[in-house]
Amino acid sequence: MSEKTSIEKLTNIYSEYLVRKQSQPAMTFSDYLTFHYYQAHDWYDKLIGECGFSGLSELRDALRKISGMESPTVIQQEPKFKIGDKAYKPKGYKFPCTIVSIFYTTSGEVRIVGEMDDYGMLHIFNESQLELV
Repeated sequence: MSEKTSIEKLTNIYSEYLVRKQSQPAMTFSDYLTFHYYQAHDWYDKLIGECGFSGLSELRDALRKISGMESPTVIQQEPKFKIGDKAYKPKGYKFPCTIVSIFYTTSGEVRIVGEMDDYGMLHIFNESQLELV
């Protein structure tokens, strides 16, 4: 897919967002994308695929090209974990876990939800607190 076609598709999605924002003024573009992709934690991957971008940095560049668009803070960094990854907390208390959710704070920082093996307890971590098994 050409860069022009990719940006046109992204622009159409952004235009749909602007229409929705009129009735929901507090909605951000990242909120809309999460809604558009049915609460998908990985909406940026789906958007990359739908629009034909080669990766996250190309998507970020295209988002910046759309004039007047708010800053896409939620995709400032790509998470180091994926859903289903096995991880552990190397410092302090033990927390062997499976990654069950990945989300971004309003300032664009990645947060990881780990489900503790054998006990099912959920805990929200900064990425730096966990290591891959």
